[in-house]
Amino acid sequence: PSDRCPRIKGAKDDWVRPEIGERALLTRIGPSIGWCDIYEETSQSAVRIGQGLVGDVVEVVDEEPGWFRVESVPSGWEGWVRAIHVTAGSDEFREGWEGHRFASIIAAPGVDLHGKGYLPFGAVLPISKERKKCTDLLLPDGRTARIDPGHSATLGELPTLTQILDAARGFRRVRYQNGGNSLEAKDGAGLVWLVFRTGGFPISRGLADQLGDGDAVDAESLKAGDVVYLSAYHEVQRRVAIVLDKDGTYLEAAASTGVALGALSQLRNREILEVRRFGENSLITEDFVDDEKDNRGWLSRLVGLRVNGEVAANEPPNVDSGK
Repeated sequence: PSDRCPRIKGAKDDWVRPEIGERALLTRIGPSIGWCDIYEETSQSAVRIGQGLVGDVVEVVDEEPGWFRVESVPSGWEGWVRAIHVTAGSDEFREGWEGHRFASIIAAPGVDLHGKGYLPFGAVLPISKERKKCTDLLLPDGRTARIDPGHSATLGELPTLTQILDAARGFRRVRYQNGGNSLEAKDGAGLVWLVFRTGGFPISRGLADQLGDGDAVDAESLKAGDVVYLSAYHEVQRRVAIVLDKDGTYLEAAASTGVALGALSQLRNREILEVRRFGENSLITEDFVDDEKDNRGWLSRLVGLRVNGEVAANEPPNVDSGK
């Protein structure tokens, strides 16, 4: 049937070249449309510093043959992406930024589009059409992803802290890989970054930078949603985990286990080094809502739309359809 979901509709538009100094969109061609890798250097064998999600807005700051250097201000990273994964966006997608509402994927680890790729947890895309049984989301390459409405949320329907943390349990058994923050693989800081981003509270992507975000909290005052930094077997290393409930159950991504649950009461040879609380223990605060009737303010902060260093509450990506 025409309204079955999830699925992808439509044909891809031609790739639209972005220019240096312009905002652009991250995408990925081929079967895995959901994310792309960010590298320190212009090589796929270089250190991967993170993964961008489909629909993320970045600024193009430099170019080498086959590569763009892009920056994501809210996430705190800047790195190299293969040029085929950076686009100025299809005409329909750019129009979507002008007049449509937006949705964030809240199903973990993501939405399987029947072999055509995935929409990863945390991806933010314009809504093309809403039905009782399906929601159509615009993709940067011109296609439409049709998904179950329960798999996404708009600003007025942002999930609660409890719902986000429960959804994050869906990442259990995802493998560990440094620089991962998709359903393909995760590292500890990437897992924390993705959970808070999906709730509308963007924090830094890097582990060291996260230690400077939020507020320090006494370990005796732990609550669900707090982020704990734990000692590792090597004295200079730290592991990061998210507290899921009042009993001290936590979720972490580790090389030995992948994404797994643990209990703070059973740390054995490890100890809590620091606790951080983001947004007064809420994944969304009034400071991150510019207008309850227009969720582009929240999404501007989430995906990185900025003008002259300030957050642009209602501005679409600055792209030129003629280039």
